[in-house]
Amino acid sequence: MRRARTNLQLGSRQGMTLLEVLVAMTVLAIGIVGVLGAVSACLQSSTASAQYSVATLLAGRVAAELERLEALETGELSGTFEETARDYAWTAEIASADEFGLHPVRITINWDAGTKHFYLYTQLRPHSPPAAKASDSGSFGDTSGAESLPADSSSARTTVRDARGVGQ
Repeated sequence: MRRARTNLQLGSRQGMTLLEVLVAMTVLAIGIVGVLGAVSACLQSSTASAQYSVATLLAGRVAAELERLEALETGELSGTFEETARDYAWTAEIASADEFGLHPVRITINWDAGTKHFYLYTQLRPHSPPAAKASDSGSFGDTSGAESLPADSSSARTTVRDARGVGQ
């Protein structure tokens, strides 16, 4: 009887070596870590965007409330949003009115324990209750040739600035 010979040839390969498997797993792990980092950055960006959107809406709400007042006094007002946005607070710095009755106002919305800020710069005219028709002489002195602003005009100019990273 003849013995069966095994057919082993040096240099012939039928699979992957352990080293090749380890290199492939390392490359795969690095790729997965990169994808997870990108997903994490997207979630953080989305959260920050949502916070700034809320701050923008709240600043508009504060401006609308200030505009409804019968008179705006120079100084600083502040408050919180108790029912809707408990983590947010606001401050309004009101300057004296110009010759058109517009008050420059800076509204600041703070959140994240005051580490994040959003600023809204605007000019507001307080809501005046309906009154008798004013005389032609006007209350601003000589207005001949000057165009008057309607009494119900609210914001002449509004500038929005955010302070991302301020206080961080």
